[in-house]
Amino acid sequence: MAELSSVEPLMHDMCVNTYLAYTGPFANLDGEKKVSLQQFHTMPIGPQIQVLWCDSARADNMRYWESRTQELIEELELNDSVLGAYDDIFAGSNYLNAVADGHIQPNNPVPIFLMDGA
Repeated sequence: MAELSSVEPLMHDMCVNTYLAYTGPFANLDGEKKVSLQQFHTMPIGPQIQVLWCDSARADNMRYWESRTQELIEELELNDSVLGAYDDIFAGSNYLNAVADGHIQPNNPVPIFLMDGA
């Protein structure tokens, strides 16, 4: 991934049973307490978002939310705050309220995390 996108993974040591990562408050453990037999990798979100803007097709995809949000706002204004269909994640009331309250503004990236079975 680093070759294609310039996004470098962060590697963290962890114990063999995967219950302790040597990061945060455990980063400075030493001696017998820290025996790294495995590693886990994280991909920082900031550089991933930045690289999406480097390609024109991906940048157009990144702008989808802005045009879809505008369509939904116009529909709400025309239909007494009622949507005809909830066919997109951006049709959700939490998202639309955050936009209306100014918490989400144009050019703000909106990461969406799907967690199944966490």
